[in-house]
Amino acid sequence: MRKIMLLPVIILSIVLFSAFAKAEPAKTIVLDNNTLLLNGSGYRSKFFIKVYKGSLYLTDKILSDTQSIKDEEVIFKSGYPGAIKMEFVYSEVEAEKIKGAFREGIEKNSPELLNADYVNNFISTFNFNVVEGDIITLFIKNEDTVTVFYNEKTLNTINGGSIGKAVYKIYLGKEPADGSLKSDMLGG
Repeated sequence: MRKIMLLPVIILSIVLFSAFAKAEPAKTIVLDNNTLLLNGSGYRSKFFIKVYKGSLYLTDKILSDTQSIKDEEVIFKSGYPGAIKMEFVYSEVEAEKIKGAFREGIEKNSPELLNADYVNNFISTFNFNVVEGDIITLFIKNEDTVTVFYNEKTLNTINGGSIGKAVYKIYLGKEPADGSLKSDMLGG
């Protein structure tokens, strides 16, 4: 009888371990011939519901215990090239919600850029719903260039102003989309 009762526990443990192991982000990614190292990752939650696992990739790790990460300019000046990778875990997120979140992040952290054509070009790239398992990667080549990948396919390259810096600020600025995710991405 005990053996029969242990079987469901073993199966549940295997399933949970598999799901947990699958959620680990890659330690490195290669974008545009640049090898980027995982700096940190965490979950973006909205009303206690996990929406995506966000990971920050940089050419050199910037960890909160080795540099003064409290000074946001550290990453905004030396984080190129870099990437933000979003691995969606929620069943479905509508295009309008994605665009609204990006618009809000720019409005809070880079309001002077909100009406720039290149910012509108960036936001309009997200004209699709995402479902669980989809991946959006924002490759921040330099302060003025961001390439958007969707499930490893290039969707758009945006050039202009400080779009790279503005995208970083959505996640790592003074008013990030999710303070806990910011801390996790910075290795805190």
